[in-house]
Amino acid sequence: MKNISIVKLYLLLFAVLQMCFCPLSVYSQDDRRSFDVCEGVSVVVPSAADYGFVLPSLRAEFSKEGILIRLGGFDMTQENGSYHADRDDSNRIVRLEFSAGDATRINLFSYDSDGRICEVKDCYVNEDTEEEVLDTRMVRAYDNSGLPIKETYYNEDGSLRAEYTYKYMKVDDDGNWLSRTVTEPSQGITDEEESRQIIYTGASGQASAADKAVTEVIDSDIDKAVATHREANKGKHISPFEIILGLLFIALFAHSIYVLYVRKPSLLPLSPDSRLSQEESSQENEALNHLWEVYMQNSTPIPGDSEGLSVPTTRKQMDNIRCALQQVAELRPCSQKLIDGYNEILRNVNELECRQFGGSKWYLWVGGIVVAIVAGIRIFGDGQPIQGIVYFLFSFGAYWLGSQRPLYQLLGSEIKGGNRAGCMTSLIGSIFCFMGSGRTWITRYYDEIGRKFREEEDNSEHVMFPLLGLFGLFALGVFMPIVGLINYIRFYIINR
Repeated sequence: MKNISIVKLYLLLFAVLQMCFCPLSVYSQDDRRSFDVCEGVSVVVPSAADYGFVLPSLRAEFSKEGILIRLGGFDMTQENGSYHADRDDSNRIVRLEFSAGDATRINLFSYDSDGRICEVKDCYVNEDTEEEVLDTRMVRAYDNSGLPIKETYYNEDGSLRAEYTYKYMKVDDDGNWLSRTVTEPSQGITDEEESRQIIYTGASGQASAADKAVTEVIDSDIDKAVATHREANKGKHISPFEIILGLLFIALFAHSIYVLYVRKPSLLPLSPDSRLSQEESSQENEALNHLWEVYMQNSTPIPGDSEGLSVPTTRKQMDNIRCALQQVAELRPCSQKLIDGYNEILRNVNELECRQFGGSKWYLWVGGIVVAIVAGIRIFGDGQPIQGIVYFLFSFGAYWLGSQRPLYQLLGSEIKGGNRAGCMTSLIGSIFCFMGSGRTWITRYYDEIGRKFREEEDNSEHVMFPLLGLFGLFALGVFMPIVGLINYIRFYIINR
């Protein structure tokens, strides 16, 4: 027992001596290591936001003990609303949450046995579910002197996204790099130079006045560069709603193209063969009479037609006629008269099944202009050319394809006195009428005698009505893909 107590006393004494004489960094890692700089550095100023993760691309200020006190111009010693860092038991930054435009991004840091950053997971927060979603994972490799020489980025599925390699051109006496070149072949980056300014702590523990003057001049430029760098990634993540809507439109396009250009008729014309006879059997004669009877019972006369033509105008009528045609085809007729009658009715049915644009041409113009404007904003304003082009094609194409109606339906609408696209055309016409209905109010003020007066004009309605009308047309155009989807359901699914 006595020996054990002595051993415990020695261990306790050793721990006390180590805490008194060993540097604090043994128990609390210096933040400067996370920025690839050595002790004694007060400020790190990059020339611009580099290609790496967040920390090295931002201007950073450290206390004399190496604690990060300012990042990107924001005070890290208090809640600043832009950057928030979480630390582990060794005081290392393991999580950095920051704002990138309207989105929230998170960097998760892992360290190797030497206290150097070896892996960074870049995540974004899903606005709908508020879950953290992995975007990229970066793995770092170092040379013998402790400088990072390679950063390999992987997508969330583990596939390779990019691989940056670094060569160092200028390193100071303390081992802090001042300039280097970066290469990434897949992005066309070859030996592109990056540089940074290192400011050392003076005897008082603060940067000199001259160094402060230099850094203050470039502070605003650095902040703008970082903001631009973050803004470039804004909106690149697709929400689940956008994915579902995109899949619906892809299905719309695929099925519409199949119906319009690929699908073959279910019934084929009959051709004469060696068994063809001019004589008619009683069964074939009865089948021919039944076929024409079904066709006439399921047809509507076209008003004003000099030849007295009749055509089917509903899906039910078309189905009845096709059923009668199928019965004739199953007989495998030999009569020329029955074959000719079958082929004539089948030709009429196939022509009436052909689809034509049955939407509103006015809405096609109005919606096309609006979606072109929105696509242009996404292309030239947000810097997203692919998204802008796809949005325009999907919006315009969804309405064009979704509004392709069978000819028999269009004829039925005309026979009934309706309009092919009465709803949208009437709505657009109403908006134009509203825009032109603004009035000028004239107020007259008489004198006491009642003979002289002065007038004041109020033209506010002339201004507001057109503006409200343009807003209504713009809102109507934005819904063009939804209207196209509704028309597709009406004309391809319900009334197929």
